[in-house]
Amino acid sequence: MNTTAPPEGDPINALRLATPLAGASDLVFLKDREGVFLACNARVASVFGLPEAEVLGKCDYDLLRPELAESIRAEDCAVMRSGQPAGHSDWIDFADGHRELLETVKMPMFGADGELLGVLGVARDVTALHQAQERLAEREEVYGAIVNQALDSILLFDADSGAVLEFNEAAHRNFGYGRDVFDKLNLSDFGAALDQAQLVTHIRQVIAQGEGVFTTQYRNRSGELRDVRVSARALALRGRHCVSTVWSDVTASARSQRMLELSNSTLERVARGEALSDTLLYVTTLLEQQNPDMLCSILLMDEEGTHLLTRVGPSLPEAYCEAINGAHIGPAAGSCGTAAFTAQSVFVSDIEHSPLWVDYAEIALAHGLRACWSVPLLATDGRVLGTFAAYYRTPREAAEHERQQFDSISQLLSIALERHRESSRLAASVEEMRRWYAVTLGRESRVLELKDEVNALLLRLGEPPRYGSEPK
Repeated sequence: MNTTAPPEGDPINALRLATPLAGASDLVFLKDREGVFLACNARVASVFGLPEAEVLGKCDYDLLRPELAESIRAEDCAVMRSGQPAGHSDWIDFADGHRELLETVKMPMFGADGELLGVLGVARDVTALHQAQERLAEREEVYGAIVNQALDSILLFDADSGAVLEFNEAAHRNFGYGRDVFDKLNLSDFGAALDQAQLVTHIRQVIAQGEGVFTTQYRNRSGELRDVRVSARALALRGRHCVSTVWSDVTASARSQRMLELSNSTLERVARGEALSDTLLYVTTLLEQQNPDMLCSILLMDEEGTHLLTRVGPSLPEAYCEAINGAHIGPAAGSCGTAAFTAQSVFVSDIEHSPLWVDYAEIALAHGLRACWSVPLLATDGRVLGTFAAYYRTPREAAEHERQQFDSISQLLSIALERHRESSRLAASVEEMRRWYAVTLGRESRVLELKDEVNALLLRLGEPPRYGSEPK
């Protein structure tokens, strides 16, 4: 090992220049090409628990564990070979027993003649920073775990572009996308019930007021409409306008509320005696508004109980409604004819390939109808009064909540039909009673008139009246 005194000139001067530039707690050292310490400050010496003078002339192998000394030597050699500064971090055990993470920047040192002299290094204690970063990382991990456990979708948007900046695990799962795809979506991709102008209006209101809550619908990747309550808050992140949002799925309660409102309004119309055709049109139109993919139809059974007659179909092609008007019911008579024949619900997800639609598929497909779900409308005695059906323009399986919705619609329409029939029968009975009373009253009046005529005739003949006077 070379233990000669360090050369006078550039290296020592460099160390003197570097020491003031370094912080008071920084470690500053100079090594020759062989790794021998030519100079160091007190902080470097404290690593080894030695006076500064006793560090000089020694190398890392004399002072450190072999594996650490080997690592540091390799770093020094790499800097000298490249001729460029380089940085690295090492955990260093000090002689007094404490440990520091040192972030060291090393640079090659050259003499006035350009000869490589060794390595100048400045090391800074970054232990506190590292610990703070670890705490921050741990906090972020805990925060992330909490956020990702949430069932609600949490999304952060750029307020100007609407781009998704961050989201929790529930968000991309609820929307039906993979994380990589969801990361590239925009706010306008989610607001199925709000057009771009409405979305912009909501965002501007949130930014102006600082926060806001509104309800809307979005269509997930499978095409299903979901009702959500969106709670939004404006944020400023590094000069960037952002909006943090929590999307709470309220689909189940919204469906129940809509069904309750539909039932109440329909029964009110029935109680007021509104025309049946108006009531049925009201129900189907409102259902189509609430379910944009749905094309509704109501068919009523004829008096013989063998044919179905088209009553309402506000959005179905008129030619199709005319084509199925008066169709026979049967075990394979499309969705409605089969539902009426069996008194059971029939959910056909693909008209083109359904055995129930063999005789009707051509006309349905010609009008772009690909799926048909139908439920029978039953009287309290079990008689089939008609059918309610929904058509779709794409093949579609009925989800459990949709089957439940159809059961509710069936019960509502059955009540409306039966009440209408009862009202019609009652009105007919009242009319018959009026007619009978009018006829009977007319007969009684005629008898009295005849008695009066007989008495008048008897008086003209000089005979006493045969019939006494009776009140009229």
